[in-house]
This record gives sequence, structure tokens and C-alpha cells, in this order.
Amino acid sequence: MNRARLRELGFELVARADAGESDEGAWFATAPDGAPVVLKWFPDEAVAGRYAVLLPGLDELRSRRVPVPEYPHVLAVDGLTLSAQQVLPGASVRNPAPAMVEQVLECVAAMAGVACPLPAPPGLHPWGASVVHTLTVGVDGWAMHEPLRTGDRRSAAVLDRVEAVGADADRRGFRPTDSCTWTCTPTTSSPATTAG
Repeated sequence: MNRARLRELGFELVARADAGESDEGAWFATAPDGAPVVLKWFPDEAVAGRYAVLLPGLDELRSRRVPVPEYPHVLAVDGLTLSAQQVLPGASVRNPAPAMVEQVLECVAAMAGVACPLPAPPGLHPWGASVVHTLTVGVDGWAMHEPLRTGDRRSAAVLDRVEAVGADADRRGFRPTDSCTWTCTPTTSSPATTAG
């Protein structure tokens, strides 16, 4: 998606975000109302349907005081899904402090009972097959393995573990109601890494 088309839609790119991965990465931008947002786009209009199911779950998490961003704009346009999420304060860190780890654990605990089952990516049904495929192979524009594989030794080791878990997983053990994908943004994490 080029800058001219984004301007037609009311968005102005500011700068590429240093962290975060989607098909074209994450960009800081301004929305049609002038608000700062993190902008991403995915090469599939069907991704908009995933957001439609996810967003009520994020609303519930915010009501539980979990710092997840709002998504004021999700558009299916030109064969793409464009999402603009609220910018939250923070910065990426390589070695989180114990206090941040505690915050993440609190976020995880807060999601108990939040229902936001997502449809599997196109061509990956049922949900269990989608989960295993995502863990073992990845999904372009959504859960990509290559950035971890080529990042550094530590990220490659994490990916090895993820792929091993996926290889050992029983697809029948996953239910559609297990598919709640959500975003938690501790106070020191990067807004560019918070897209669902």
C-alpha cells in the first residue's frame, strides 16, 4: 500500500516502527482525525473478519484494566486489511525486569474467561490444524517464523522450541474457544509490538 493511497484513506505515515512484524511491518501514522496510531496492513481482506471477532475481547480486557490498545480503524480495501491501533506509551526491552514479567502474568490472568474465538486463517480448518500449522510453519503476514530464524541465536532458539511444541501437539486437543488471541501492553513495551 503506497503513501498516496493511504492519504486518500486519511492516513499519513510518520515513520517505520523499529519493532513489530506484519506483512509490511508497523508504521507510526496519523489517522483521519489526527490521532497518532500504529498502522499495519495485511495482504488479505479476510483478516478484517479476524479483527471483528477479536475486538470485543479486547474491549472486555480493557474493562478489566488490562492495557490493550483500541483499534479505531480496521478497513478491508484494495484486497488488503488495514488496521490502525491506538498508540500506547512504552518502549521495547531485550531483557525485561521482573516487574515487567509480573505485569505480563497479571495480563494473562486477566484474560480468564474472555471469549474471542477467531476463525482460522484461510485454508486452515479446523482450528487445531491452524494452531499446529502456525507453530510449525507460521502464517505469512501474521505469525512469521523468518524474523525469529534470522534475528539472532536467542530468537532462533525460541523458534526451535515453538516448532518443537507444534510438532508434538495433538490437533484434536484444540477447541475453537481456545483461540482467543489478545494483546497485552505492559507499561514498558513497544506500541509497535501490540497488534493482535
